[in-house]
Amino acid sequence: MQIIVKYCKTALLLLGVCAGIVSCDKEEGMNGAGQTIVSIPAVKDSMIIVGVDYKNSPQALNVLEVVRAPHNAAVLNGETSVKLSADPNLITKINASRHRTFIPLPANSYTLDPSVPFANGVYDLKFPSGEISKSIKININTGLLDLTKQYAMPFVMTEAVNGVVTSSKKVALVEVIIKNEWDGKYQASGTFFHPVNGPRAIDEEKLLQTIGPRTVLANLGDLGGSGYQMKITINADNSVTLVPAGATPNIDMSYGVNKYDPATKSFTLNYAYNTAAPRIVRETITRK
Repeated sequence: MQIIVKYCKTALLLLGVCAGIVSCDKEEGMNGAGQTIVSIPAVKDSMIIVGVDYKNSPQALNVLEVVRAPHNAAVLNGETSVKLSADPNLITKINASRHRTFIPLPANSYTLDPSVPFANGVYDLKFPSGEISKSIKININTGLLDLTKQYAMPFVMTEAVNGVVTSSKKVALVEVIIKNEWDGKYQASGTFFHPVNGPRAIDEEKLLQTIGPRTVLANLGDLGGSGYQMKITINADNSVTLVPAGATPNIDMSYGVNKYDPATKSFTLNYAYNTAAPRIVRETITRK
């Protein structure tokens, strides 16, 4: 009797494993057909964002990862070949649909890693035996780029030999964001003095974005939601220069010290805008 019970439990366990395998296949949309799925896992809504430091010399950058999900050991131990098109129409489509201004990453600013051949606008990516992930890499010199522009690289998976291209993750526009050393998330605290309404506290997270080798773009005071911004340039002596951006009409820096402290990675800012009735802002912006 114990032997029968043992064999029954084993049979039920095997049935459960088989059901799980079928379920996984169905989740891939293959209805249990047992095919090797090839996809771009990091893509979200056709976009991938990669960041790279501002540096006037070549540096390695992994711009795109492609993975395969072999449905059996034979496929895993064999080769899968994938072709991706560098389709410039993808940039045009995303610019039009999302009101962006992407331009192709200039060819003179980078070289492709030779591990993935590229010819006639097509990347030829091969998975050798045992590999499930392959990457397209470049060596990029961000010192050759205009940091006020938005750069991107388009990828469209068009073919897979010994694999099936998934329809939902085959297109990716990779936005290449260049960062200087001051780029990042900060916490702002301080006071905004309004000539009529009086003072109010500033306590919010701010994102400082690279727009030049030593310049970042930031929201002014607590008015980022209204389009008020400023360009912060860090000078060689760690003093800073503030220039209006967005809806900001002007900036007066005569209200106190404006500097950057590299030890605490914080900005101390004292400024105002609107010459007729100055709105005075005193804030400290500290790296998180």
